[in-house]
Amino acid sequence: GQSIDLFFNETVQLWHLKNDHTNVLKAVAEIGVEEVLRNHLTQKSYDNEHAWTAYRIGEAYLQKGQQEVAEKFVSQAIALAPYILSFQNKLGAIHVRASRWEAAKAQYEKILLENAYHAEAHANLGYVNLRLGDWSLAEQHLTKALQQRPDYELALLNLGLLYLQQDKLDASRKVTKRLLRNNPTHSEGVQLLSIINQSQ
Repeated sequence: GQSIDLFFNETVQLWHLKNDHTNVLKAVAEIGVEEVLRNHLTQKSYDNEHAWTAYRIGEAYLQKGQQEVAEKFVSQAIALAPYILSFQNKLGAIHVRASRWEAAKAQYEKILLENAYHAEAHANLGYVNLRLGDWSLAEQHLTKALQQRPDYELALLNLGLLYLQQDKLDASRKVTKRLLRNNPTHSEGVQLLSIINQSQ
């Protein structure tokens, strides 16, 4: 009923805000995954409450390494609110975690059709192209991400990695130092700079 849905949505939101993925999953387990998908997270609304609840549950499953179940909930969120690009981006992340590179690429390209300035989609598409070996496209998307968000750590790190793979050590060092100027304790950035310096 309505009160159960309201209580369920609020409970999931509370645990999500506390980053307590275990209790999110317990709330779902009390009802059952298929029951929640079929009967509790079905309403489209102005506030997208059911869509956000599905997304939060998907995030909890993803954090617990259960990509298949996460994908069901994120897909439900997209079905209920197809224009919330964060949901679309999360589906791309699920594809990346499962090493489904072409599916991830298609997902991020779909986001960029909706919003050509979506920094996360550009950064993620840059990473996917890096993994697929298309260095030119990788650089193009990582650069676009940094045009939107100049201090975007993930884009800086991946651009540094890309330049390192291309033996562009000066460019790699410059981008990595930019990352570390903003966040001196960024562990992957520190590690990357060490590798660059050893590659001389």
